[in-house]
Amino acid sequence: MTELLSLKLVQYALIAGVLAGLLCGLMGVFVVIKRIVFISGGISHTSYGGLGIAHYLGLPPFLGALAFATLSAAILGNISHNKIHRNDTLIGIFWAAGMAIGILFIKLTPGYTPPLSSYLFGSILFIAISDIYIMMGLIVLLSVVFTLFYKEWIAFSFDQEFTSLKGIPVRGLNILLYTCIAFTIVVLIKIIGVVLVIALLTIPPSIALIFTNSLKKVILLSMILSVYFITSGLIVSAYFSNIPSGPAIILQAGLILLITQGLKKIFSR
Repeated sequence: MTELLSLKLVQYALIAGVLAGLLCGLMGVFVVIKRIVFISGGISHTSYGGLGIAHYLGLPPFLGALAFATLSAAILGNISHNKIHRNDTLIGIFWAAGMAIGILFIKLTPGYTPPLSSYLFGSILFIAISDIYIMMGLIVLLSVVFTLFYKEWIAFSFDQEFTSLKGIPVRGLNILLYTCIAFTIVVLIKIIGVVLVIALLTIPPSIALIFTNSLKKVILLSMILSVYFITSGLIVSAYFSNIPSGPAIILQAGLILLITQGLKKIFSR
């Protein structure tokens, strides 16, 4: 174990895991409170369309995914605010269309075709130092946004109609929230994959909400849980080489959520 921890790639993976946990812990609270888990999944899969187009044009895949995710976040945020159509129908269309566009353009690209599994499950052991810097920059950006609009986001998260009556631009907050989620998803897709991103955006905040209703405490506890799940999953995967890190992280997080909910029901009686 000591020899493994001395390797640069393992050290980078642990640092990336901590940063990913902080990002998921922060944004996941709003995903769970606003009940937009399905929207987050739609944004993440829509971004695959931009990734495929960028790969076809010879551009950095990250930029293509970011462009598609940001555009879909703005559209879904605006539609969700206006309630023009049923959200689940449009999200399903975005979800399917994004994946279809991405797969099509990747297949049309001559030469090497990147496997879909790298998008779904990530490659945390093969990240570069530049990825770590990008994650750190995003944490700073989200922290600034969260601090500047803290009171507005509290009101917006728990009572959107009251927020609108107070003269706060709910549409703008909605689009801003979806855009922040899109940035988080795109940055983390390459590192931990879309499956693990969705799991970490939902499970840790769900556990945190069992213990407290204070937004600050929920965010802090969600961050701690996310970091714990990722780092412990990586350590288990490093110690038992036949156990992938992704399933180890998701299974233990899901198990703890079930146990916590079970204990809550027992004690509430």
